[in-house]
Amino acid sequence: MAVIILNSDQLTEVNYIRESLSYEDSINARGIVSFSVRGSTPPLAIGEDLFVKEASTEALELIGGGDLDLIGGGTLSIIGKKYFWGGTVEGYDESDMTVGGITTLFFTYRCVDFSQIASKRLVSRSFTERTAGYIARSFIIEQDGNPAYPLDDEGITAGTIQDGPTIASIVFNWVSAESCLDELAEITGFHWWIDYDKKLHFCARDAATSAFNITDASAPFLSITFKRSRTQLRTVQYVRAAFELGDSRAEVQLGDGNKRAFLAELSVATVPTIEVDTGSGYSTKTVGLAGAITGKEWYYNIGSKVFSQDTTETVLSSTDKVKITYQPRFPLIASSVNSDLETDRAAIESGSGRYEHMFDAPEMETRAEAVNKAVALLSRYGNLQETVQYTTDVPGLLSGTLQTITLAAHGVDAQYLIERITGTIKDNGIFRYTVQASATQAYGGWTQYFKARTRQDRKFVLRENETVLNLREVKDTMTIQATPSTTSYASGYAVNGVNTYINGFYVS
Repeated sequence: MAVIILNSDQLTEVNYIRESLSYEDSINARGIVSFSVRGSTPPLAIGEDLFVKEASTEALELIGGGDLDLIGGGTLSIIGKKYFWGGTVEGYDESDMTVGGITTLFFTYRCVDFSQIASKRLVSRSFTERTAGYIARSFIIEQDGNPAYPLDDEGITAGTIQDGPTIASIVFNWVSAESCLDELAEITGFHWWIDYDKKLHFCARDAATSAFNITDASAPFLSITFKRSRTQLRTVQYVRAAFELGDSRAEVQLGDGNKRAFLAELSVATVPTIEVDTGSGYSTKTVGLAGAITGKEWYYNIGSKVFSQDTTETVLSSTDKVKITYQPRFPLIASSVNSDLETDRAAIESGSGRYEHMFDAPEMETRAEAVNKAVALLSRYGNLQETVQYTTDVPGLLSGTLQTITLAAHGVDAQYLIERITGTIKDNGIFRYTVQASATQAYGGWTQYFKARTRQDRKFVLRENETVLNLREVKDTMTIQATPSTTSYASGYAVNGVNTYINGFYVS
C-alpha cells in the first residue's frame, strides 16, 4: 500500500519523507498522524485540513473491457486512490539542517483527525427523557424547533447516529462537545468519531465487524500476545455526585428580639420563599443572594442553611414568626453491584470476593445521571480484563470494530473490540500495524487518562446563584517606529562554502 498525503486547499500531494510516517487510530479518541517534510518553507499551516490516501497498485480495467488509445501514442497508467484518514495540523517542529550553500529545513508535523473539532466548542445544555442519539444529533441538527448547537457551524454533518437508550436526565455545564460525546458513549456503551468527510458517527460497538478475523486456518499476524488481569476489576461501583434535590418543605421559627440570622434544617438548593408574621398573618418578603445583592429584605445562599434579615429591617420579636419554604439538597452517592461476579471471585479467592471503587462526578446533580454512570462503569470494568495485542502487515482494520479470534492453542474463541491501531511505514512502503483489542475495555492511554482527570477535578457547575460574565475585549492599535543601529564584526570562523550554520549560529 502506497500512501499519499494531500493538502486540502489545492488537493496537491505533500512530498513527505516516507519512512517518517506513522499513525494511530483509537476508539473514542483522536487519531494521530505524524510525518516529516524536507524543504525551505512549511508546506502546511497549523489548523489546515489534510487527508491521507491509500494508492492501490492493482491494475484497473475499463468497464466492458477493451483498450484506451491515446492521441499521439504513449501509455496511460492508472492507480486507485481511497481516503482512509482526514484531519488537521495540530503543530509542527522546524529543524535547520543547512550545510553548505543550500538552506535545508525539516518540518515534523503532528496531525489529529477531525474528532478534534469537537474539543473547540463548549456545551451548556440539559436534556430530559431523550435518547443518546437525539442528544448527539442536537449538536449538529435542528430538532423539535431547537437550533443545532454548537458544531453546526464547524462543517460537521450527520453520519450514522443510532438512537440508543433513553437517558432520563443529563446536564452539560460548559464542557466541550468532545467531553459530552465521551460521556454519552460511556453511559450507552456506544462509540463516536468524526470521519474524513467530517461526518459525526455515534453507534453501538457491535454495529461494525472488522475487515478480517483471526482463526487457526487464517492467522495473518507476525506475533500475538494475550493478557488477562484483574488490575481494574470492580464488583461494586460507587459514584459520588453533587447533590440531589429533595421535596419542597416549609419551616417556621420564632425571633428573639436580637438575632437576624436563622438556620434552616437542611441546605438550601433553590431560591426560597420567605414570609414573616408579626401578628397580622404572613406576608412575603423580597430575597436575594447574600454577598452579591443588596436592597432586599432577606438573604440566602445556595448550599447554605443560613438565611438572614437585612440590617435595615425591624428585628423579629419572640412572638414574631418567619417561615422559609425551599427545596433542600442531599449528598448523592449511587451504586451498582455485580453479585454474580462477587460469588465467582469468592469461590476462587479467600475473602468476600468484593472489589469496590469510588468515582467522583461533582458535575452530576441528578440521581438518574449518577445511576447511569455507575452502571456504565461497572459494565466496563466488572469483568476480568481479557486483551490481545498482535502485529500484522494486513491493512483495512478500523478501531471500534469487532474481530472474532478463534485460536485453539490459546483456548480463545471470542469477539474482541479493536480499540487501538498504530502503524509505522517500512522501507518498502508497506505499513506494519500493532493492534490492541479487548473482550473488556482496557486501553485508553495517557490522553484518555488526563482527559478523565481534568473532568473529575473541575468543580465549576452552573447553579441558580451563579452568574456567567461575558468578557469584553477592547482593541486599539499602536505603531512604534525606530531606526536600529548595527555593528559589523569579522567572522571568527574559517568556513568552506557559504550560508553555513554552526551550533545554530549563522556564519558567512
